Amino acid sequence: MKQFNYKIKSVFAVLSVITILMMIFCIQGFAADNDLEYTVGIGETVPLDGFDSVDNCAYDPNFVSISSDGATALAIGNTEVAYTDNNQKQHTVFLTIKEAPSSVKLNAANITLGVGESFKFTASFKKNEACRIYNFSTNKPKILAYSKDGIFTAKKTGSANVSVTTYNGQKAVCKVTVKDAPSSVKLNAANITLGVGESFKFTASFKKNEACRIYNFSTNKPKILAYSKDGIFTAKKTGSANVSVTTYNGQKAVCKVTVCPLPKSISSEKSSYTIAIGKTKTAKIIVPKGYACKTYTYKSSAPSVVSINSKGKFQGLKVGSAKITVKSKNGKRASFTVYVNPMNVAFVNQFPSYPTGCEAAASVQLLKYYGYNVTLDQMVKAIPRENIIYKNGKCYGPDINKKFVGDPKGTYTSGNPGYGAFSPVITKSLQKIIDERKGSHAAVKITGCTFKELLCQISSGRPAIVWATYKMNNPQSVNSWYIPQANGKAKYFQYPRGTHVLVLTGYSDEYVWLTDPILGRVSYNISIFEARWNLLGKQAIVLIKK
Repeated sequence: MKQFNYKIKSVFAVLSVITILMMIFCIQGFAADNDLEYTVGIGETVPLDGFDSVDNCAYDPNFVSISSDGATALAIGNTEVAYTDNNQKQHTVFLTIKEAPSSVKLNAANITLGVGESFKFTASFKKNEACRIYNFSTNKPKILAYSKDGIFTAKKTGSANVSVTTYNGQKAVCKVTVKDAPSSVKLNAANITLGVGESFKFTASFKKNEACRIYNFSTNKPKILAYSKDGIFTAKKTGSANVSVTTYNGQKAVCKVTVCPLPKSISSEKSSYTIAIGKTKTAKIIVPKGYACKTYTYKSSAPSVVSINSKGKFQGLKVGSAKITVKSKNGKRASFTVYVNPMNVAFVNQFPSYPTGCEAAASVQLLKYYGYNVTLDQMVKAIPRENIIYKNGKCYGPDINKKFVGDPKGTYTSGNPGYGAFSPVITKSLQKIIDERKGSHAAVKITGCTFKELLCQISSGRPAIVWATYKMNNPQSVNSWYIPQANGKAKYFQYPRGTHVLVLTGYSDEYVWLTDPILGRVSYNISIFEARWNLLGKQAIVLIKK
């Protein structure tokens, strides 16, 4: 019995030694001469250079399959492949396997290069997807030549596409426009002054048909002016230094930068400004001699009345006033007040010639604001019209959207009365006048817009022709007539008596300002005006630069 146990123990000992030797062989025997790490997508094959053989213990068939083509990824996870090449050298390839790419994205979708300039394209994938090997190509190699590793070089002017394609057919394209190489380069400043601690971002520009995507900035005195990135330089101490920009083909521009101490105080050039709605001005901030500050922060006490940007350019948005507070880089303060007035739309009197010709008079007011030379008579003639007729005790007239109804020389009660016209026909007539004078504006009917949208047009500096009522009165009766139809019948039409057309020139929280072809410049409660404007179908026209 003892002998038998001894034999069993001997067998176990031998097996243990064999197991240890196998582990040493699998681990140490395949100690890689070259270890490689790859991240791949499912279905992607990694070539095994000089592949000769692989031991079954050196890879997991659940994750990869091995063939003469290489190791093909089968499932998400981390694994390794140890193999021997035909020179009996050992290699280990470590694989991180992710999902196959469902899409691919290039690092640019649309770029412009100069002739001779190169650009390196790279591909990226969604977070849990991967692709190690993808192919670049171009549809016009004479314009854009491919060298290697995603680098393309512009050869001549024109346009070409760069494509990238993954192993499973996903594709992305970038359009490349090639212009002439720059014959010169220009910085956005030629001579500037900064205060210590201030930064300035330099940008480069080129002639219209020239381009350069990548250029280099530098300074001759980095202790005075330090460069961080993307053209941003920061003043470190007083003195002067040059900033240079150099293109890929050696073109160069220089800006002289003077660095002074930040100011002990600042002040506004003016204590107040007066501007019209939609107009802009830029504040001028003064610092004592020998000091400098280029960076200010601005704050409006009423941003809905006056807006102001980071460069001190302010704009009047509606009638009222706002206090602008200015703060320097080192916290010094100044302030000024901006008063906003309605736009200066000149009064054109419809009387005595055209008692019901407010549409034409309002149109002339708007046209003159934009510099068009037109008379009231010319505008009246430009609006198609048709007289009212009486038949069998009924009043008949045209469609008010297509023609002026009646005679603008008449009143509502005269023998040949005048009633009016709505925004569609007035818009067309305005455009006719503009085109005859070879103008650069388009008459745009914004009828049906919200009241807020109408006021936004005013804030943008565009006065608007609007339909309301005379003195914003609440109409007690209507004007009406029958409009003949193509089927031989007539459609009955009516609208509020006392309808009036004016030019809206400004507004505040409480009031609107208008230029009235009868009363001149007037103001009304904003809520009452909105109600009358709604009553007339929210009709409005503006002129927009083409």
